[in-house]
Amino acid sequence: MIRALSEVLRRILEDSHHWSTEFPAAYPPSELMEAHFSFVRPSETFTPSQTTVNLFLYAVHENVELRSNEPTIARQNGQAVIRRPALRVNCSYLITAWAGSDTGDEAALIEQQLLSQVLQVLSGYSTIPATLLRDTPLEGQVPPLPLISAQLEGMQNPAEFWTALGNKLRPSITVMATISVPPVFSQITAPMVTTRSTRFGTDMAAEIETLVQIGGQVMDAAEHGIENAVVDLVDAGLRTYTNSEGYYSFLRVPPGSHTLRIVAVGFESKTETIDIPGRSQLYQITLSKQNSN
Repeated sequence: MIRALSEVLRRILEDSHHWSTEFPAAYPPSELMEAHFSFVRPSETFTPSQTTVNLFLYAVHENVELRSNEPTIARQNGQAVIRRPALRVNCSYLITAWAGSDTGDEAALIEQQLLSQVLQVLSGYSTIPATLLRDTPLEGQVPPLPLISAQLEGMQNPAEFWTALGNKLRPSITVMATISVPPVFSQITAPMVTTRSTRFGTDMAAEIETLVQIGGQVMDAAEHGIENAVVDLVDAGLRTYTNSEGYYSFLRVPPGSHTLRIVAVGFESKTETIDIPGRSQLYQITLSKQNSN
């Protein structure tokens, strides 16, 4: 994910076609288009021989303001698919310009020109355009990836930072982008069954009644959901109807063995004995088409 972000930032800076499309009124940044791009640590030994823009990733940390602990839950094949929220991560880059073989005042002016062009390009984006994220691991991220350039709080003590890098202080731009990083084990599939306990009576003599919520799907032989099928739990006296995708649910069912009966127009009715609570596959019912004869 982070590598993809670095490559996208390089694409933003080196893509002359994108520059002319997004900023047609501006002059083409010829020095920037011709520059080499690097991601290595700009230590004392970093002495590129050609004009170079270096994007050094120096910090990665969670964006706690965008943190979410709420999972998303969706139905899939009669089961509950629980997805943990992605981690929102700030990636901070130190961007510097290097004049290559030039020296003296000319080198300093070339580097200043490169930095100004980098700032011009990146400051034009509050978020990274979706077109530049196509065919990358970052495609389709929601919300869009924010991009902040030249942030004041990015570098608290530049002199100490450059000393830690083993190099001398030089002009730089700090850029931060925020990406979503999904956990490796982000998805859990579980039966669409929950158990709720209801306590009633006095504190001295309390009784506990356990009621179970179940959910399932009524399908045809091609595994298409059947809408408006009548679903009865006969012995419990409960009835419900399937929705447009064939899903149904009962909210308050006593545990135990029950008779489930399904009736749908154009299909053979079906009666099953099910245990509640039980495996979710027991609540997936397939009906056969009625014989037209």
